[in-house]
Amino acid sequence: MSKDLTQVVREYKEWKQIENEANDRIKELKAIITSEMDARGVDKMNIDVFTVKNTTVTTNYLNEAALKKDHEQLYRDYLKPSSHKRFSVT
Repeated sequence: MSKDLTQVVREYKEWKQIENEANDRIKELKAIITSEMDARGVDKMNIDVFTVKNTTVTTNYLNEAALKKDHEQLYRDYLKPSSHKRFSVT
């Protein structure tokens, strides 16, 4: 391995560490924001020039295990709702 590539790999590792630390801080900040939104009972807030949203998103998916077990029942019989939060700052 060339010396230049070794340096690139080392720099990459350093930036990945910075990325991990930044992601940890982002998670902490998001938790503070969403906790405050939950305490206020809102899923949208205008803060300064930002609109902050924390909305519930529901998705239906096919429960393939049940479909295979019961051998070709109607598609809708096997839909199972799934919800998650969608967070955005615009």
